[in-house]
Amino acid sequence: MASFDSRLKALRGEIDRVDCSIISLLKERLRLIRDVARLKKAARKPVVDREREQEVISRSKTVCGITGACPVFVENVFSTIIRESRRAERKILKK
Repeated sequence: MASFDSRLKALRGEIDRVDCSIISLLKERLRLIRDVARLKKAARKPVVDREREQEVISRSKTVCGITGACPVFVENVFSTIIRESRRAERKILKK
């Protein structure tokens, strides 16, 4: 049983490190989204850019095909990221 417990702990430690990396990358993405929002505000462009959003989803599906990641899972994740990106952009455009 100790082998199971130690292996489980090690795997969970790896997951925790990946989670930290994901959070750091999301923070960087949010910083870039804020830059995009300021640029859109200056140019009086709308928050929603459906063409760009479709590009992001399409590209993520292509990467799934290459890497073997689950496209449904990845599309759900990117849909959430896009929704939160819109929210962050709206906050900046309201200033």
